[in-house]
Amino acid sequence: MPASDPLDRSDAAHLLRRAAFGATDKELDKYEASTRAQVVASLLGSKPRKGRGPGKKGDSSKDRKKLQGWWLRRMLKVKEAANEKLVLFLHDHIPSSLNAVGDVGLLARQNETFRKHGQGSFRDLLIEVTRDPAMLEFLD
Repeated sequence: MPASDPLDRSDAAHLLRRAAFGATDKELDKYEASTRAQVVASLLGSKPRKGRGPGKKGDSSKDRKKLQGWWLRRMLKVKEAANEKLVLFLHDHIPSSLNAVGDVGLLARQNETFRKHGQGSFRDLLIEVTRDPAMLEFLD
């Protein structure tokens, strides 16, 4: 199907499952009859909202749960979901762990690095990750 053909409800649902984390009926209503190019531009066209998320120095389970909840809420917003899916992908492929880092705040900062540089040059992203305090602590 060409990118310029209008989507039916099933195609819109499929695209939003792949590019984001799915969609509500209201969101499907919004994207139904739009073209694939329009939906993708809508999902990726806006600059990701800044937001490091909650997290203080240390590894308390309370701070960890706050950060996890904050991130999950971002993933559920369709306008941010495509970028958050990319952040999740990068988090999986450029890993660090709370056990090794020991600081929820540093992991929140690392996710912000993925959020800020994820849609740009992969080279620039990797340069930023090599300077990231969580990655430096993880690799120590």
